[in-house]
Amino acid sequence: MIRTRIVALSISCLLILVPAASAKKQSHKPAPPSRGVVVKLLKEHYLGDDPVNYPSATYTYVVHRIARGAARLGRHRADGTPPNRSTTVFPIHATSTRTVTYDGSKTVTDFDAKYVFFRDEFREWTFTIKSERSKITH
Repeated sequence: MIRTRIVALSISCLLILVPAASAKKQSHKPAPPSRGVVVKLLKEHYLGDDPVNYPSATYTYVVHRIARGAARLGRHRADGTPPNRSTTVFPIHATSTRTVTYDGSKTVTDFDAKYVFFRDEFREWTFTIKSERSKITH
């Protein structure tokens, strides 16, 4: 009778602990960058210090579309991930427009590019450009 209760109690504990352990494993899956992170990093890249260095000009940067690919394990040479580390990369295809207005003239550049976003050694988001096409439209 006591053995039966001990066995039943052991089985109950296992049923509770096994799903908790599998939930822990699932939580270690890296999350992709948010839309805000993608837009912020691309804006920093395509505008740089120009708005500060040239205050008489007006700069705008708009991301029109973000398409996400399947996450995969990154490679140091191909993706620019930290060496000797297992890093998940998140492929992103984005279209965007940069507009620079100065002295009454306007230059509009359209970008169509593919990137891989990942976290660097300091756990900060960064990216590598895989391919990029730009076209000045105005």
